[in-house]
Amino acid sequence: MPPEQARGQIEQVDAVSDVYSLGAILYNLLTGQAPYVEPGARVSPHTILGMVIQGPPRRMHQLNPQAPPELIAICEKAMAREKNARFVSSLDLAEDLQAFLDHRVVKAYRTGAVAEFKSWVARNKKLAALSAVVAVLPAIGVAVFIYQQNLAKERLRRNLYVADMNVAQQALAENNAGHALELIPDMFQRPRGGTCADSSGAISGVALRAIHALVLRATRTWWRMFLSPRTAVTWAASTSMLW
Repeated sequence: MPPEQARGQIEQVDAVSDVYSLGAILYNLLTGQAPYVEPGARVSPHTILGMVIQGPPRRMHQLNPQAPPELIAICEKAMAREKNARFVSSLDLAEDLQAFLDHRVVKAYRTGAVAEFKSWVARNKKLAALSAVVAVLPAIGVAVFIYQQNLAKERLRRNLYVADMNVAQQALAENNAGHALELIPDMFQRPRGGTCADSSGAISGVALRAIHALVLRATRTWWRMFLSPRTAVTWAASTSMLW
């Protein structure tokens, strides 16, 4: 019984009042009990009328937390206390119930683009999954392309490094440590991984041999200079000119 009928306002009882009664039936289906009446309780009609006039029944999600929120929204709209807040007719109520069954947007529950999209996904799961795959594939392709480009650059850098090491090793074999050392600064200036260090961070054997050869050459030069008096005098004179 709608509130207006319980208050005795017979002139306001119409088709919208019937919508309230349909909502009460849905309430019973969702909660397992009639509005205002606990299961097994004996309540007089006069007491029920007083409850209807006083306020709405217990919230449905308290009695059945598993009830779909869309159906709860439909039922609450149908049982709204004010007539202008209910469905205009039983046909509108039936349309919202059918929308729930078809996984479409339930007007009494929510509206908007997001709700429309979610309902479309629920109705077209296979098409939605296919669309998601099609949308993701270009991103995967771009990522693979970038990875391949970086891999090609890395291979080129390593090939250049190996080539320089081979040239430096050949120069050392020909006792041309100076030429070998000319390559080392370039290797140090290359991007990470392109130095004269190997993958573990240790300096390569070729670079060490080139540095070792340079040290030996410098040592021999200094020994010759100081063992020769004329060279020592010349070196001292040239050094004093710098100061």
